[in-house]
Amino acid sequence: MPASYAESLENITELTQETSSGERFGRNEATTRLQLIDRLLFDCLGWDRSQCVTEDNFQGSYTDYSLGKPFVNLIVEAKREDIYFDLPSGFDDVTYRIDRFKQEAPDVYSAISQAMTYCQSRGVPFGAVCNGHQFIAFLASRTDGTPPMQGKALVLGSLQMMTDHFLTLWDCLSFAGIESRGLPLKLQETGQRPPPDKLALRIPNFPRYQIRNPIQSNLRSFGDLIIEDVGRLPENEEEFLRECYAESGALSQYALVSKSILQSKYSQEFEESLAGPSLTSATKRGGNPRITSEMLAQSATRRPVLLIGDVGVGKTMFIRHFISVEAADLLQEAIVLYLDLGIKPTLQSDLDEYLQQEITRQLLEDYEIDISDRNFVHAVYHGELSRFERGIYGGLRDTDRAEYDRQRIRFLEKKIGASQEHLRQCLEHISKGRNRQIVIFLDNVDQRVDEFQQQAFLIGQSMAELWPALVFVALRPETYHRSRHDGTLSAYHAKAFTISPPRVDRVIHRRLRYAIQLLGSGEIGKSLEGIDLNVDLSDLTDYLEIVDFSFQHNDELVEFVDNVCGGNIRLALDFVRIFVGSGHANTVKMLDIFRETGRYDVAFHEFLRAIIYGDYRDYDPSFSEIINLFDIGGDDGREHFLAPIILAYLGSDARAFRNSGYIAAENIHRYIQGLGFQPVQIISALNRLLRKKLIETETKDPLSDRIESTDLYYRITTIGSYYCQKMVGKFTYIDAVVVDTPIVERTFRETISDQVAILPRLERANKFRQYLDSQWHKMESVVGIFDWRDFSMQLSEEMSYIRTQIQR
Repeated sequence: MPASYAESLENITELTQETSSGERFGRNEATTRLQLIDRLLFDCLGWDRSQCVTEDNFQGSYTDYSLGKPFVNLIVEAKREDIYFDLPSGFDDVTYRIDRFKQEAPDVYSAISQAMTYCQSRGVPFGAVCNGHQFIAFLASRTDGTPPMQGKALVLGSLQMMTDHFLTLWDCLSFAGIESRGLPLKLQETGQRPPPDKLALRIPNFPRYQIRNPIQSNLRSFGDLIIEDVGRLPENEEEFLRECYAESGALSQYALVSKSILQSKYSQEFEESLAGPSLTSATKRGGNPRITSEMLAQSATRRPVLLIGDVGVGKTMFIRHFISVEAADLLQEAIVLYLDLGIKPTLQSDLDEYLQQEITRQLLEDYEIDISDRNFVHAVYHGELSRFERGIYGGLRDTDRAEYDRQRIRFLEKKIGASQEHLRQCLEHISKGRNRQIVIFLDNVDQRVDEFQQQAFLIGQSMAELWPALVFVALRPETYHRSRHDGTLSAYHAKAFTISPPRVDRVIHRRLRYAIQLLGSGEIGKSLEGIDLNVDLSDLTDYLEIVDFSFQHNDELVEFVDNVCGGNIRLALDFVRIFVGSGHANTVKMLDIFRETGRYDVAFHEFLRAIIYGDYRDYDPSFSEIINLFDIGGDDGREHFLAPIILAYLGSDARAFRNSGYIAAENIHRYIQGLGFQPVQIISALNRLLRKKLIETETKDPLSDRIESTDLYYRITTIGSYYCQKMVGKFTYIDAVVVDTPIVERTFRETISDQVAILPRLERANKFRQYLDSQWHKMESVVGIFDWRDFSMQLSEEMSYIRTQIQR
């Protein structure tokens, strides 16, 4: 275990006393490291030996100590004892200008220069030189405009000085001090300079709304209704599920990640590291009668059944289809209680009461069972009423019937007053007395905060164990992993079924055909009676025909939606909904061509533009599902390519076949730091990619709170693969994100402005491409897994083609 602050202070005091004679023994570098520097680092500064790599090789050069995991934060170069310096008489400060060593101690200055070169070539922010008695620490890269060799260094000229200023030494160079960035604070670095303002900040009223014409407005409002809302109408439930439900099929042919990653969406490697429920697929092409029977047979185990699926994958749709279609025959005589916890109750403290009230309501409204009905209550407590009659009040039946009845009512009143136990007794009566199976679904639990989820899990466990019911709990993989890790599920040994996404193109096709069928039959008018449609239904029918035809014949469209929705079927349908009535689509032209020729194939750029911008004329990442991969957090133009490089590194085919595509955080940081990027830049990029789900961790958390942990693993998702393989080379994408990207070079920044017409936008995009070329030139020689030049050439060719088409 690393030494604490108190232990470290004792250790350095002891080391100082051992060497207090002031003699230097002429130790060579290896002996100095063994006898002095090792003790300073590991005994006196709280570093663990597992956090250190010695003789670390990079491009033929070796460092003595590389400290930090998952990324190296500090390089210490060891020097023999006779390379030393003398501080001026009376010097009592701990900071010293580095360039003063050039005249006063040339050997020391040379050692600092060498160590700084090692740091800069590896992207390590802090460096130090130590001869066992003296410590010099410095910033290897600065963002305040000061050249590193002209900045200040932390200088401790003796072990006694280190002891006297141990708090400063600890705050700057201990493991904890490096983590909290004490060294740059001590050396008064102002921090990374912010990037220049984005073009968006110079556009009035940004982001501006996109104006729709009347046809687009009608299509949009009614498109939302027909695509999203019709399936929720109770009278359409069974027909909707039969027509629109799509079972999981073969692995997507459009996915841009390796098949091994798709096959291990719920990775066995990481499942085995956590004891708990076994996983079985609940979705299978053509249905799965065995699974259906197995799921319903779980009631005998007195354990909840977990239904695990990613957000938007269709857990609710699966449950609805399971109840109404797939298991309809088996559930025909059952009492099925569906409890949606996504919205209600508002407060966690109300969960117990809400569940009791909702179950009571469904029993009454759906099965005409009133648990307060006198005859029903008498039937539930028939046995206990018999015991009551034989008890102390039984004699009153013949002598004082009114008092007997009052005591009997009080007895039942007390039973009903214990509402939770009364509900359990009622369900026991329904199950045994009426011989009806009870099935309870707790859905959308995972949409609530962690504390709510934990309470819902415990209630589900209690229901399954104490009630005569089969209980299903639907949750996301990240909730499942976290609960197993925390121990909430470890004691359950529950059965867990995974719900995999169906093929996106099939879902879209079925949903559109169902909508077109409703429109053509006139049933939509009956279903939505009382709603003012105020729209020409032929426009909507024809437009949906256009979209359906395009998804059947345009692989580029399907590839985009399939990858970028990342298995989120809800998001895929949202993309279709956004496109229907989008202000960025030439709706009139599309309908005219369709009615004239019988077909219209939506161009990919038309669809992509609608998705990127949504309701707005300008791209704003706050209102778009599309991330700006080129955004930066400082004034380092190379950072435009940091996110694509990380994605390319994670997406390498050679790596994707190992560990189901997961790469250790330590390996990622080591590689990216080797390109010259700072840890703070890498952490920021990883967090951005995690938030937008371009990458994922093995725990499936959308944002890792242990981003710097050495035991974290990442892998690329289909979303990330699409961005780094396709998106960055699209004109429509570049044309959008240019307003959201800081331009660090003033000459380019001054030529990039707000444009509306297509030709000026082409010129602006070309300037932006040239700017990115100039930033790529600074690092292209060291990057081997991603090449911006290929995408730059692709962009140039696409823009030339567009310009030619316009000028015809």
